[in-house]
Amino acid sequence: MVPQPMLPTGDETSAITDAGLAQLTDLTHLETLNLKGTQVTDAGVQAFEKAMPKTKVER
Repeated sequence: MVPQPMLPTGDETSAITDAGLAQLTDLTHLETLNLKGTQVTDAGVQAFEKAMPKTKVER
């Protein structure tokens, strides 16, 4: 199993935007991404899911 990178948790997650989400597409082994409480838009999620179809996105 490949170790997962540490992503922000708690209050700092609200600072994640569409631009920040797009930078996560380099994390090819990312399995799940929780975007609850973030500033990511529906369009940002759609673009991420298109680029990372194997990653489960939770909102």
